[in-house]
Amino acid sequence: MGKKLKKKLAAGKQIGGFIDIFAGCGGLSLGLINAGWNGRFAVEKHPHAFGTLKHNLIDPKNRNYFSWPRWLPRQNHDIKELNKDYAKQLGSMRGVKLVAGGPPCQGFSTAGRRKANDHRNLLIHEYIMFVNLVQPLYLILENVGGITSTPKQGVRGRPSGSSTYADLLCKDLQAAGYRIYPRTFKAYDFGVPQRRPRFIIIGVQENWLNSLGITLGQFDPFKNLETLRKKFLASKKLPINGRVGPKEALSDLESTRKQLIDCDDSVGFFQVKYNKPLTAYQTLMHQGMNGIAPNSMRLVNHRSDTKKRFERIIRHVEQEERKGTSLSLKERKTLGVRKRSLVVLHPEEPTHTITTLPDDILHYSEPRILTVRECARLQSFPDWFDFKGTYTTGQHRRRESFPIEK
Repeated sequence: MGKKLKKKLAAGKQIGGFIDIFAGCGGLSLGLINAGWNGRFAVEKHPHAFGTLKHNLIDPKNRNYFSWPRWLPRQNHDIKELNKDYAKQLGSMRGVKLVAGGPPCQGFSTAGRRKANDHRNLLIHEYIMFVNLVQPLYLILENVGGITSTPKQGVRGRPSGSSTYADLLCKDLQAAGYRIYPRTFKAYDFGVPQRRPRFIIIGVQENWLNSLGITLGQFDPFKNLETLRKKFLASKKLPINGRVGPKEALSDLESTRKQLIDCDDSVGFFQVKYNKPLTAYQTLMHQGMNGIAPNSMRLVNHRSDTKKRFERIIRHVEQEERKGTSLSLKERKTLGVRKRSLVVLHPEEPTHTITTLPDDILHYSEPRILTVRECARLQSFPDWFDFKGTYTTGQHRRRESFPIEK
C-alpha cells in the first residue's frame, strides 16, 4: 500500500474506536486493543463470558480500554434485545470507525453437527441489522470456515438453492453500502498453535472509498496482511515458516515431575506449581507475569479407571502414529470410548479447533484432559487474562461449559 493511500485511509477516523458484538470473553477485543484500537462497548449474551471480558478489559479497577456510553449498562446483553430496545441510541453512534464480531458458529462448524436450520444461524441477521443501525466506517466479521458451505434456509426451512450463509452475508453487506473482502485463513499461519480455519470478511464503506478516489484494485486489506505476516511473527520471535505445536505452547504447564499445590480457585483440586516459561511462545504468553502463576490451572480429578483408559488410548495412538487424529468408530469401541469425538494432541502439530467442551481432547503425554489455562494458551490468550465464572454449568449441561472460544 502506498503512502498516499495510507494517509487517505487514516484520515477517515470520524468517531474513533470499535464496537465488539458477539464478543465472547473478549478475544477479538483483546486483539484489537493490542493493535492500538480503543473500544466503545461490547455486546455478549452469556453472563460468564461477559464477566470475564469486563474483568480483563472494562473494569476501571483493573484495566479499562473502553469509553463506554452512559446510556448502555455495563452488563451482558442479548443482541436482539439491544437492536430493538436501543435502536435510537445505536443510530447516534453512526460513523464509529469499526464494528467487529463473530456470530455464534455452532450451526456452521464442521466440529459439530452442522444444521442449516440451527436457530443460531439467524443471528447473522442481527449482525446485519446492527451494521445498518451504526453504519461503521469499517467492519470485520469472523466465523468458522464451514459458513462457506452451509446452505442458508429458505421458506419454511427449505434450503435456498446453492446459496450459503457466507453468500448471504456478502450480498447483504454490499447492499448496506460496503465494499466486501472475504477470505479464509488458518490460525497457525499467524503463530497460534491451532489449525482453526476462520472465514473473515473485511468491509469498508463504499461511498467513503469513492470519495477518496480509491478504486477496487487499489486496496486489498488481505494483501497487506500477508505482506505484514512474516514481520509480525519475527517481532514475536515465533517461527516464520514453521508452526507452533502444543508442546511448545504447554510444556511449562505439564504436571509430570512437577510439584502439585492446592488450586488457587477450587477447593479439593490441585494445580502445577508454576516455575518459568521454556519456549519463545510461552515467554510471549507469560509476558509481564514474572513467574506468577496464571489462574484457571485446575487439574481434573480423574478416577483411577479413567486415567488407565486414557493411558491405553495414548499408548494406542503412539503405536499407530495417530496422535492429532480423531479416534475412529472401531477404535472408540475397542478402547471403551463413548464420546463421538476424541483426539490425543500431537505434540508438534497444531491442534484441532479448541471448543467449549474440554473433554474432547487429551493431553499429548499425560492421561488427562486439558486445563482451562491450557485451552487458553492454545488460543493465544496471555497468562494475565483471567477467566471468571464456574468451570462448568453442571453434568447435565456439558454443552454449556464455560466459553473461552472467542
